[in-house]
Formats: sequence, structure tokens, C-alpha cells
Amino acid sequence: MIATLNGALRRALADPGLKKRAFEMGLVLESEPTPQALAAHVNSEIAKWRTVAQAADIKEQ
Repeated sequence: MIATLNGALRRALADPGLKKRAFEMGLVLESEPTPQALAAHVNSEIAKWRTVAQAADIKEQ
């Protein structure tokens, strides 16, 4: 799954229009994301939002 997401991310980042829009919004995009970097980011987001959901007592559906 990470490899599929990484491939889609790399294709999107190759789009000059996307890069321009992201820059205008103040985002900095990694130009050569690796599967390992994407996996680390996804895992950190899961951990972060799990903590938020638990603090808000949001139950899994």
C-alpha cells in the first residue's frame, strides 16, 4: 500500500501546477519522497490522530 501511495505522490509532485499552488499556500513539498519517508509520515499521523480521538473519547465505528 505504501508503494502505491508513494507512486501516486511522486506523480502528483511532478505536476508544476500542483507545486505552484502548494507554494502559494505556504507548503513545502519534498521533491523526492521515498517509501520509507511516506511510511514514517503516515505512521506518525496515525499516532497523532489516535491520541486526539482518544482524548475526545471518539469511539471506533
